[in-house]
Formats: sequence, C-alpha cells, structure tokens
Amino acid sequence: MPAARGLSSFTPTGFTPVAGVLPSIETTGSIMNLNRLLRIGMQMHCLSYETHDRLLRIVKSKKRYSTHCRAAALRLLVVAAPESVTGGLAFAERRRRVRNHYGI
Repeated sequence: MPAARGLSSFTPTGFTPVAGVLPSIETTGSIMNLNRLLRIGMQMHCLSYETHDRLLRIVKSKKRYSTHCRAAALRLLVVAAPESVTGGLAFAERRRRVRNHYGI
C-alpha cells in the first residue's frame, strides 16, 4: 500500500510511523530552525497581551529576560510602531528605527 504523505507507512501488520518526519512541513535545513521559529512565535503570542511599556521594559532588560523573549518583544514593538517612525520600510530597517526611537 502507498505511504500517506510521508507521515507513515502501512504494512500488512499495521501502522508504522516514520521517525523524524513532521506532518506537512517541508524542511531543507535542520529541525532546530523550525523549533526556533515555533518558540519565537509562541513567545510573541504570549507577549501580545502585554502593554507597550511592559514590552519596552522587557526589551531593555538584558539580564532578566532571555534573548528569544527580548527578540519577540522587540518584534511586537516594531509591528505596533507608527508609520511615522518606521517609514514603511523593510523589517530590518524598521527594527533599527524603532530601537533608535525608543533608545534601546
């Protein structure tokens, strides 16, 4: 019988999962990059409920918060920044402008 989208193989004795294969995710590098993206996405989701002042405090506190947490908070500040600060440019330039604007 044919395999079901690379997730498993069916044998006459039953269902056998294929080790190390994630459902419907094409990976060209390592799984560590995927885990990093998922981690920063989850931190952004959790931090999205924080106030603007709290996000600024998180970004500025180098010793208290992890690098991933501070990066997620900065990304949320960049997204929420007014266009007069960001100028509608690419993300890297918007991030630099937001850092200069808030003195980070």
